[in-house]
This record gives sequence, structure tokens and C-alpha cells, in this order.
Amino acid sequence: MIKGRIQALIKALNLSGREFCKNVGVSDSWNRTIKHSIGSDVLVKILTTYPHVNINWLVLGKGEMFIEDMHLETHETCMRPLINNNYKEIYEEIKSDNQDLRKENKQLRETILELMHKNEDLMVENVQLKAKALQH
Repeated sequence: MIKGRIQALIKALNLSGREFCKNVGVSDSWNRTIKHSIGSDVLVKILTTYPHVNINWLVLGKGEMFIEDMHLETHETCMRPLINNNYKEIYEEIKSDNQDLRKENKQLRETILELMHKNEDLMVENVQLKAKALQH
């Protein structure tokens, strides 16, 4: 049954059902609601996203899951833009950048407060100087 082959494909691609559905452009739960067949529009989306999948295997259950010569090489090439296996590295980099920006933001706030206090002092001094000038 095609539902079983879709689930086997998801497992072979080392994806969650949700990731697969997102990559193919269908609803998050689509893979769980498949009955006995899938529409040609979804079939085209799957084969466009994963061109190394053997259409005969997917539709009819005949042959191998992947086109032999394309399996490893194309699988890696075609998956690279779709799935980034470096999430942890990216997360750590963003986390570090965020910490740096928070520190810089704190320093800028402190500088602004200092300048505001200086400005207040200068305004008071200015008023005092004007008052002195009017007295003479």
C-alpha cells in the first residue's frame, strides 16, 4: 500500500513525518491521512523534492526505493538545501551573538543614562549662568 511506502520513504530519508510534509508542501498530518492512493499533484511534489525516489517503487511497489546510481550522491545533494544538519551549531552561534548584543545594549543604555545626567547638569548650569547674566 502506498501509505506504507510513504512511511518507509520518510524513515529512509531520516525525517520526521512533519519535516517530510513540510518539504513536500502538504499539511503536517497528510502522511497519516493517506488512504489507498495519493493525488498526482502530491506525487509530483514528492518526486520534485526527492528526484532520486524510484517512481515505480513509490506508486506500484516495484523495484528499489531509490534510483540506484542516484541514491547516495543525489540524496545528499538534494537534501542539503532542504535540511540543515547544523541546527545546533547555528543555534549556538545565534545564542552567542544574542549574548554579545545584550551586553552591548546594556553598555549603550548605561552610556545614555550618563549622558542624560550630564545633560541635566548642563541645563541647570545654563539656567544658573543666565540668571547671573541677568543680575549684572
